[in-house]
Amino acid sequence: MKKFFFCAVFLLMLSAANDVSAQSSVDHSRYHCIYKYTRSCEEAGQSQPHDLYLMLQVGHNVTSCMDYALYQLDSVNHAPTSTNEEKEQKWRAYLQNADFFDPVVQRPIGGDMTVYDQLAVEQYRYNEPLSALMWEMGEATDSIAGYLCQEAFCDYGGHRWRVMFAPEIAVDAGPWKLCGLPGMVMRAEAADKSHVFELISLQQSSAGIYQPETKSTIATARDEFVKNKNIYEQNPDAFMSQLSMEAIREVTVIEGQMLINGVHFRKSPFRCAALER
Repeated sequence: MKKFFFCAVFLLMLSAANDVSAQSSVDHSRYHCIYKYTRSCEEAGQSQPHDLYLMLQVGHNVTSCMDYALYQLDSVNHAPTSTNEEKEQKWRAYLQNADFFDPVVQRPIGGDMTVYDQLAVEQYRYNEPLSALMWEMGEATDSIAGYLCQEAFCDYGGHRWRVMFAPEIAVDAGPWKLCGLPGMVMRAEAADKSHVFELISLQQSSAGIYQPETKSTIATARDEFVKNKNIYEQNPDAFMSQLSMEAIREVTVIEGQMLINGVHFRKSPFRCAALER
């Protein structure tokens, strides 16, 4: 019965996802770039580094950065040859992944950013100008993955960022929001080393890039969203206790994982340093 219930719910959600995403292709990739994202988290009273992995797709007209597990799920869901069993397997893996990088950052190359992110039981989106990142060129150079890289700095989100970018890869792309330079960002780190993005794989690709927005996404402003997101991540239970009952429209439990309003409700197992303020 449990297996049947999961499959029935999965097929209903898959059908809804197909309705939303059928016309959602926005570009095709030129490059697939996998970054290791290391952040400082508090565990058992001590600061410990924890790793996540991100996928940056660099298309002809659009770039898109997201958690690697979400990219894998999207890829299977959009592949015409994928079976329901393969989609269910990826969906199960996605649900069991408690430590997760929520924001999806998508933008026209050279244009402003649109960020899609989750807060508690809702999905939000906000726009942010590329001018929010005011880069200063440094003097240091280095070789990363066989590419000569140049140093640059910016102050963003409460951190002083140092990046190394590769002018030879002439796209203004990078992990998360760290973009807008005359070359791909290969490494980025906050001055206090609390957040580090490091390229571990760069490959040519022609895979599709898909629009993450759904009909239930709520438009908001960047500063308001980031403030509330940081409050939530410091104390998810207290944040949830303040929500009105009207905010919870639908609850589904699948193998111990909760979806509220169709959003996978996760609480990070660690308390981590804020990525932006």
